[in-house]
Amino acid sequence: TPTASRTPKASPTVTATQYILNPNTTPGLSPYSHFIFGRPFNNSQPIWPSADFRYGSSTNRSSESGIHTGLDLLGDYGTQVYAIGSGEVLWEGYGIESNLGPDNPYGVAVTIKHDAIINKMNVYSIYAHLSVTHVVKGDLVSQGDLIGEVGLTGNTSGPHLHLEVRLGDDSEFMTRNPELYLSPLPGNGVLAARLLNSDGSILHNQEVVIESLADRQIWTASS
Repeated sequence: TPTASRTPKASPTVTATQYILNPNTTPGLSPYSHFIFGRPFNNSQPIWPSADFRYGSSTNRSSESGIHTGLDLLGDYGTQVYAIGSGEVLWEGYGIESNLGPDNPYGVAVTIKHDAIINKMNVYSIYAHLSVTHVVKGDLVSQGDLIGEVGLTGNTSGPHLHLEVRLGDDSEFMTRNPELYLSPLPGNGVLAARLLNSDGSILHNQEVVIESLADRQIWTASS
């Protein structure tokens, strides 16, 4: 079992290769505001989400709601993780969502309450399965600050970052799709959709294949 450790908070820095768009310095954003945050990794080596563990997928049944409440980004062990926006660290370490310690499914995690306000609601981000943290509770961070490193703690079969965005309350039941709030990688965008039956119910466990008519590039995802 990996042992989590804490190191002193690094001085706020933003690397030249980290992609930052629309810094969240203005409160009162509308409910349709998107792409207001940066990304949690240095984009000199773009890291893509796992196709099977995007937001809302039903391949993960660990949450009480039966759906995947965040976005899994497949970084190597020890990959540095950055704050997606400015705010205050509300939690650092084991125990988020429960008092289970190392048995908590999130493992070592960091919670940030952001300065941004959307439709009069607070915004939070969660960074889970970390090996090391570089912040402590009460720290004020800026977008691009180093907050931790990718690890294997909690309920995970391999190193990755589980990222959540929560709107309104810091609760598993108040999550939103992180890909609608993170700035896309340069030259890329985001397509979001729901698969529904004829009766309006959600279709689970369906493979989705999207092909570009321009260059025939193919993307896959799971509902």
